[in-house]
Amino acid sequence: MVRDIRKILFATDLSKECRNSYFYAVNLAVACQGTITLLNVIQSPPINLEMQVKNLLGETSYDEIMREYEKDARSVLIGKRAESKIIESALSKFCENMMSGNPGCFLQPDEILVRKGEVAKEILLTAKEKESDLIILSSHKSILSGASVSKIIKGVLKLSSVPVIVVPPSKQ
Repeated sequence: MVRDIRKILFATDLSKECRNSYFYAVNLAVACQGTITLLNVIQSPPINLEMQVKNLLGETSYDEIMREYEKDARSVLIGKRAESKIIESALSKFCENMMSGNPGCFLQPDEILVRKGEVAKEILLTAKEKESDLIILSSHKSILSGASVSKIIKGVLKLSSVPVIVVPPSKQ
């Protein structure tokens, strides 16, 4: 049994290669009378920074750094919020630019989300949370092989409970 495609999750890393994928997602959503949720995930650092600093400088120095950090916590939190707002604005502008440059691209995203964490995991969690029927991702150009499927895409493909489409970058 083939499921109806009503809710599409389009995950983007804001690269140029994602333009072709977005246009594909819009065309599919229009054809299926569906909606699109745009998602960008700000990747968390892969190494535990706290342990790295403790190992490098010792517990006492780490505590001093944390006290300094707490003094600046307010500005750091404001900066984190600003980073998400900048990405949300960039995604909105991206959608506007795609619509103005492509007459067939007239679907506004249902929602624009910016999450922070491990990218594949956040894509899958968002797909589940939004009850997405389809995930659309973009592969990237590789110097050696033309198009490249990243570790993130492989992780999403392996663990997804909904269909995933990986769109190659345009040849332009």
